[in-house]
Amino acid sequence: MLKQTLASKSAPIFRFTLTKCFYCVKPSATLFKDLKIVDSKSLDDISPTLKIYTKTGDKGRSSLYTGERKQKDDPVFEALGNTDELSSYLGFASSCLKDSSVFDLPQKIEKIQCLLQDVGSNIATPKDANNKNKVGKDNISPTLKIYTKTGDKGRSSLYTGERKQKDDPVFEALGNTDELSSYLGFASSCLKDSSVFDLPQKIEKIQCLLQDVGSNIATPKDANNKNKVGKVKMLNYFILPSGGMSASSLHVARTICRRAERSMVPLIDQIDPNAFKYINRLSDFLFIAARYVALKENQKESVYIKY
Repeated sequence: MLKQTLASKSAPIFRFTLTKCFYCVKPSATLFKDLKIVDSKSLDDISPTLKIYTKTGDKGRSSLYTGERKQKDDPVFEALGNTDELSSYLGFASSCLKDSSVFDLPQKIEKIQCLLQDVGSNIATPKDANNKNKVGKDNISPTLKIYTKTGDKGRSSLYTGERKQKDDPVFEALGNTDELSSYLGFASSCLKDSSVFDLPQKIEKIQCLLQDVGSNIATPKDANNKNKVGKVKMLNYFILPSGGMSASSLHVARTICRRAERSMVPLIDQIDPNAFKYINRLSDFLFIAARYVALKENQKESVYIKY
């Protein structure tokens, strides 16, 4: 049973989600009492069957590669967790591919996962430390030259042209709505019966409205925002996260990539610049890869419609 679980597509994602949940818990002296766990024996009872844990993180602190211990909600662990989640979803996306020869994606994804390990090493190791896993300049750009490089230093532009730091609350809100839309697209692709509750149509409408929400987040209240929810017709051509399970899972990976990038901005002066550049450009590659996979698998992509 354990082997089957570990071999399943969802095991890496479940592992990460469980870790992420723990990082959200604020350690307190009364935590275990609140849970009615009062002695060491009962503590062992709540642990997984295999005794592979060290208990060193039970109080909310963990060690970096350097041996330094930090709180688990430290920005370093946030960035590490996001790159780990990205790697897990890329593995999941690879397992969803119907044709492994498409765009040589399995091989590309495996290389990206290896480079993400190097990015993690750079996040966890101070800039002036002897880090042997620096991301080489030859590796910071995916194969397709679709990136602009304008975000390599941690800043990006809004629809209005204004440039802000990528960890600005505006980009955090935009990224979260984008991630929500991608998950909805993935959920729609998983439906076995598309007639159930007319869910595919409802999800597509929700995704379109989320585009309008994003437009409102990115445009100041007093600006001339033509995409106010429920007001005017569509002006732009947007592809919604869709295109079947393979493409949708790549869209989810793309939004996680952006989240990883946002979480790395506070650390930008502490890490190898190439590590940040790689994450910045990777999301563009994942967008093109998702569209290409949808095309090759003859899957329909949903297009933004103004409601």
